[in-house]
Amino acid sequence: MISSALFPALLSLVSLPWQCSAAAAASSTVDTSSTFKPPQVFKNSNLNHIISLEKNYAKETINVVIKNIDKQPQDEYYLPFTSEQMSRVGAVEVKDKKDASIGSFVVEAVEFDPNR
Repeated sequence: MISSALFPALLSLVSLPWQCSAAAAASSTVDTSSTFKPPQVFKNSNLNHIISLEKNYAKETINVVIKNIDKQPQDEYYLPFTSEQMSRVGAVEVKDKKDASIGSFVVEAVEFDPNR
């Protein structure tokens, strides 16, 4: 669980073809109705969006400070992608830039069917 009220996170989105492996191809499905809306418990601030063309592929990096505005600690943060965008995402990595010793956070692809 993320217990601090404020933590910086680095979301690195690399625009490479998706490398399918048993672990990477696995995703969860949110079992909700078509009116699903993630809980509004975070406030994004200080958002920086960087697109690097230094290599032979584009690398997109989003740096954002995420503040928990709920009274309870939170452990789920939703980053929405359309199915078209998801087909072009090579990797998603989430880190706490202030405490590199904890490593990367667990990232899980969650599938949502709006027709359900």
